[in-house]
Amino acid sequence: MSPDVVTQAVQGFLSAVTPVRGCYLTKNIIQLILEDHARGRSLWQQYKMPGTTARQKQELAWTMIRESSVHAAKEEEVLYPAMRITLGDIESDHCLHKHQHLKDLLDQLNKTSITDPNFDGMFQEYMMALEDHMHEEEDELLPRFAAAEGVTSEYLMQLGRQFEV
Repeated sequence: MSPDVVTQAVQGFLSAVTPVRGCYLTKNIIQLILEDHARGRSLWQQYKMPGTTARQKQELAWTMIRESSVHAAKEEEVLYPAMRITLGDIESDHCLHKHQHLKDLLDQLNKTSITDPNFDGMFQEYMMALEDHMHEEEDELLPRFAAAEGVTSEYLMQLGRQFEV
């Protein structure tokens, strides 16, 4: 597949926002996933800022645990089954394996207090694994999915509505 085809597909899905059910606007699934990724990166940047107190770090970590868990569940329920149909089992299984590793790290974080001297290192390990996963989705999987045969802007919008629920 030529880079131009991928570029066109990426530009197409990033620009697709249409009215749904009268006054409601929705975004396609890829836009929603990218927004979630940006929120996760923002939380991590806030966590790392000098002067962030232990209490603020704990709140940011709890928010990250909650939002990551919800995001992963939505991907597993909506995106990965659709990817399985269009890209095959290998891609979906790979993503599910990565999610399980991230869930294991989240579980460890959730059981650890911010006062634990290992907490910062554990959170950093989680964020490095998460960043790797997000880059893989953003740079490889999502563009390939959007460009796959049978994946239309309408289909991406339909998946976006399911993802938002």
